[in-house]
Amino acid sequence: MADNVTVSGISDDSRTVNPGDLFVARSGSQDDGSRYISAAVAAGAVAIVAERQLIGIDVPVVCVSNVKDALPLLARRFYQNPTKNLQLIGVTGTNGKTSCTTLAAQLLENTALLGTRGYGFVSAMKPAGQTTPGSLTLHRMFRELADQGA
Repeated sequence: MADNVTVSGISDDSRTVNPGDLFVARSGSQDDGSRYISAAVAAGAVAIVAERQLIGIDVPVVCVSNVKDALPLLARRFYQNPTKNLQLIGVTGTNGKTSCTTLAAQLLENTALLGTRGYGFVSAMKPAGQTTPGSLTLHRMFRELADQGA
């Protein structure tokens, strides 16, 4: 087993692991993420983050006390703290959030959106997949938008 590995991505879903990814074995409300470690390694994961040491895994395993707490920290570090130079505005409420944010984005310069209709600049929205993305997806989106000049 190699002591040093190069990580090219992070995934917390074994179905989306690409070769070179770090797999974060995050458990959900119904399932234990460690059940999917073998599938993640077979898909090309080069290292694992888990809450306990694992036997018989041929890639490095980093043990943390709480995977759910570690994931946003890993994502922020991997994506080079994308929100550091972004100004973020949150809009909450029952009705009118999409209209309000779209109007604000049109009035402000270099402003991107993340919401019900997707994410991106008003003229080039992309599907977000989920209305409320997890921390890993949020950091990836923030990095992409920051790189595009948001």
